[in-house]
Amino acid sequence: MLRKTVGKYAIIGLAGVLLVWFLYAANFVPFLMNKNLNAAIFQAQQGDCQAAFQTLENIPSDTYLDSYVANQYVDVTTLCINRLAGQERNEAASQALAGLQERSQQHPHDTKTWIALGAYTTLLLSLVEDPREKTELAEAAKSYLAKAKELSPKREEVDERLVYLLILTKDYQGAKEVAQNCAERFPLNSECVAWRLVTELWLGERDSLHLGSLEPPYNEDIARHFYTTNFLNQLLQFYLEQENYGQLVEVYLRLKTIDERPEYYASLALAYDKLGSWEDMAIYSFKVYQLRPAAKEEVRAFLKEALAKGKTTDPVRLNELRKSSQLFRDIEQAFPGIFESL
Repeated sequence: MLRKTVGKYAIIGLAGVLLVWFLYAANFVPFLMNKNLNAAIFQAQQGDCQAAFQTLENIPSDTYLDSYVANQYVDVTTLCINRLAGQERNEAASQALAGLQERSQQHPHDTKTWIALGAYTTLLLSLVEDPREKTELAEAAKSYLAKAKELSPKREEVDERLVYLLILTKDYQGAKEVAQNCAERFPLNSECVAWRLVTELWLGERDSLHLGSLEPPYNEDIARHFYTTNFLNQLLQFYLEQENYGQLVEVYLRLKTIDERPEYYASLALAYDKLGSWEDMAIYSFKVYQLRPAAKEEVRAFLKEALAKGKTTDPVRLNELRKSSQLFRDIEQAFPGIFESL
């Protein structure tokens, strides 16, 4: 009788332990994980990408929610990818790609997954230098986008992604044909038309897109695409090759509104120097110092060159700016004696 009673309570105790474990595993752990995942998404939306990735790193692995966590990692990376640079960006894209490949196995008929696979593979293609690796990534990206098109033939985004991929691989004629076909199939799609204009630059069919002009050869709906990073980077490469400094200024002015990097301001200073505008060269050189004080000596050299040109070509204007412009007074305060050294 005693043995039966002990056995009965042992079973009840074990059942109680199992119930507690089940409640913890099925309710409390997912609640905490979901709370952290929501926090990571919010941090990414606010632009605090370092905190977002750190939050994801702190989430337990090897749980039955791993695939859900992988999906959220992809979402955070998508929000943050343009804020990352160098190896950090490469690693984030690679990890997101791994999560997407897992998702494609679980949901092989989800068009969005195949589009995302194509997009992240294309991103990695733009980051690597090895020609063989570029070729492999290009072929993989094409296969992912082909699968997406097979699943959703009327999905315009597939054509948009494919045009960009072909431009990156320098297949400009192929890119133009896809863009033209896209524009014909989807008459309201202005992105495909915008990409076609870019391909025509590379094919030598037009010399410029005339950014900043009063009457550019496209309407406002198309023009909005020339304020996005992918388009601007293509225009940047083209105008650098052409040494078209007027259009380079327009590109850099747009890029700095997307991401205020010191490099963009330094490039603006160089472009304005080529255009003979010592005043703008000085303004954008000083902005580099404001964003990156550690570059003070490099900026000093740029400023001296710009101000010396001002003293030679238009000393009246230089003196006027020195007296009336707050920015030029800030230059003198940050670089004491710079005007006297000219």
